[in-house]
This record gives sequence, C-alpha cells and structure tokens, in this order.
Amino acid sequence: MNTYKEITTWIINNKDSFLVEFIMVCVLFGITRLWALKKNVPKALNKLKKIKGVKYFRFILLYALPLGIIVLMIVDNTNEVIFKNVALFIIICVTLIFNILMSYINSIFRGFTQIIKKNNEITKQYEKNFEAIYSAVIELKKNQKK
Repeated sequence: MNTYKEITTWIINNKDSFLVEFIMVCVLFGITRLWALKKNVPKALNKLKKIKGVKYFRFILLYALPLGIIVLMIVDNTNEVIFKNVALFIIICVTLIFNILMSYINSIFRGFTQIIKKNNEITKQYEKNFEAIYSAVIELKKNQKK
C-alpha cells in the first residue's frame, strides 16, 4: 500500500514529464509497428483504414488527444507554460493542417492522373485513325500512278 502512495505521488509531482513520456512511448511503439508492417500490410488493415470510425479514432489519437493534453497541461494551475509544450502544440497543429492540405493535393493529383489517362487513350485513338487514313492515302496514290 505504501508503494501505491509513492507511485501516485510521483505521478502527481511529475505529471508533465510522465504524460509526455507516455505519449512518446506510445508514438514510438506505433512507429515501430508500422515500420515492421510497412511491406506486409494485411488485407484486414487496408479494410480498417477505409472505415469511418477507425478514421475518426485515428484522428483523435493523432491530433485531438495530444492537443487536449497539452492544453490541459497549460491551463492547469500547477503546471507552468514551457517552451516544449508550446512547441509541441504548434508542431501538432502544423501537422494537422499539412495533412488536411495533403488530402486535397492527393485528390487533385488523382484527378490529373485520370485526365492524363483519358487524354492518352484519346491520343492513341487519333494516332490509330491517322495511320489508317495515311495508309489509305498512300494506297490511293499508288493506284492513281498505275
């Protein structure tokens, strides 16, 4: 029972560093798991990525939870605002904005890719028709010379 009190008092006294370390361990664990699965992504994970609930959960874990914890640590009267917290808050906000912009850029890129594929198909059809017309003109010129 004495150890429980020691642990709780240590957590209360060092909650800033404890929360940051806990978040960093979770992030590093996630990164190592993703790195291990980089080449061998199971089909189930690909299906999970497309489910809206999982996307919202991912958003909460990546952005809302860290931002909320940082805001809570700043608002809490026992914690002082330190550069590390403010810098982490700014980095997460910038990353959120970057990811939102990247989703729009990816959709624009997909649109351009579809346009280019369609244009390529049309160009191939024009070339095929032009070759047919050109060979017909050559045949007509040969027939006129005879």
